[in-house]
Amino acid sequence: MSNIVIILNLMSQKFKTIFLSFTFVIVMCLYACNKSGKQNTQDEWDKNNTREIFSDNPDLVRSKELTKEKLPYFISEFNKDRGDGFYAKLKLAESGKYEHIWLRILSIDGENSSGVIDNEPTYFNEIKYGDTVNVNINEAEDIMIYKNDSLILGGYLQKLSKK
Repeated sequence: MSNIVIILNLMSQKFKTIFLSFTFVIVMCLYACNKSGKQNTQDEWDKNNTREIFSDNPDLVRSKELTKEKLPYFISEFNKDRGDGFYAKLKLAESGKYEHIWLRILSIDGENSSGVIDNEPTYFNEIKYGDTVNVNINEAEDIMIYKNDSLILGGYLQKLSKK
């Protein structure tokens, strides 16, 4: 009888090991799928929300004017808060190609600013989503401040384009 109890205990331990290993593999697969899904979701959002716009577009020209007016406030709020909710759209160049790209602003020091590319570039090969770049914040074409999932300032181009 004691041999049966030992065998059951051993089988139980083996089963526990197999079960835990299987559970670990499943959890890791779900985690990997979830991470992949987030990137695909970002790519999909960018594809569905990217539009061709030229520098002389009246909505872009007006957006630049409004941005220039509100930029001192944007910078002042950034210097107070330095949170994740500060964005600027700038015209970036790579190999003679230009794109209007949103950046999540990381730092502002006069004209020297840095930000993280916050949408997937369409025509660039070197500059990618998530890269950090240095820019002149005074060349911003649009700005946005988000707090608690609410747009506090900016988003001018989108608003003007919907008219």
